[in-house]
Formats: sequence, structure tokens, C-alpha cells
Amino acid sequence: MITIQNSNHAITFRNFLYTGQFVLNNATNVTVIGTTQDDNIDVLLDDHSTNDLTVDGGAGQDRVTIHGTNAGDLITLTDGDVRVENGVTSHIHHSAVESLHLNGQ
Repeated sequence: MITIQNSNHAITFRNFLYTGQFVLNNATNVTVIGTTQDDNIDVLLDDHSTNDLTVDGGAGQDRVTIHGTNAGDLITLTDGDVRVENGVTSHIHHSAVESLHLNGQ
């Protein structure tokens, strides 16, 4: 598990083959760039924080799973963007992702 907490600094994971979970807690400038392989990017949002994540799946058949919070989320899907609202707003921008899964808590 990688936890990014209380950060507004630019954090980028490039060509990063990782099978654990990214936990975001008030992390407003995080980028994950996938590999040429099939990537599974798993994201857990904290229910009382604002997060901004950009995911570029890269080549391969890539999957992003977003786990909702326990705070009664309103999840909005648009082309290339997932917005999770629960008193605060988190954005997950995505490109080159073949499969998007939402797990409402």
C-alpha cells in the first residue's frame, strides 16, 4: 500500500509496475503513468479529503479500480474523468485505460 497524505506537491509514478493500493488522503497533484504491460491501478479515497489523481494507463490492457468512501458518495462519470463528491470533491482523470471499475462502499 502506498499512502499519499496532505500533499499538494507534484508526485509522479512513471512506468511503475505496482500491484498494491494507492491510498489518497488530501493529495492534490498525483500522477500514475502505467507500463507497456497490463496494469491494475487500485485507488482508495479518504472520505474527508480532496484528491486529484491523473492516470495514464500506457500500453497494454489497463484497469483502474476506484473504491468509494463510507460517506455517501455522489459519483459522476464523464469522458476521461471520475468525480467523487461527499462534502469534498475528488477527481480521477484517466486516459489509455481500457477498463474502469467503481466499488461503492
